Amino acid sequence: QGQSGSYMNDSHTMDSATSDYASIESVRTMDKGARGVRAYLIPELGGNVYVDADTGKLASYTVAHLETVAGHALEDMEKAGELSGYKAEINADQDVAASSTVDIVLKKVAVPVMRHVRIKIGFAKTV
Repeated sequence: QGQSGSYMNDSHTMDSATSDYASIESVRTMDKGARGVRAYLIPELGGNVYVDADTGKLASYTVAHLETVAGHALEDMEKAGELSGYKAEINADQDVAASSTVDIVLKKVAVPVMRHVRIKIGFAKTV
């Protein structure tokens, strides 16, 4: 109503309203981020990761490098206005020598969609 020729609908999915996958645009953003990060990290597979000889923890420069590489795709998305922010985190305490696996946690800050507007209107003595 109020905008002729338009039919307003929403992009809900079958997931819960609080899920990261509750709307089609959120699903697209999550999937694009996953594909992009994967593309940047694939060339790192089979490469060396260095550990501190005294502690056995991942070396700080290895952590910094992998966090930077993982963040490239998300940085591109932030520049394009698809994310409000992001962070790639790697826990240096991982035992990569035993597992050959590096766990990376990606945190993405969404660009919210305004679905409703609430307007308060009334008379006032002054403005």
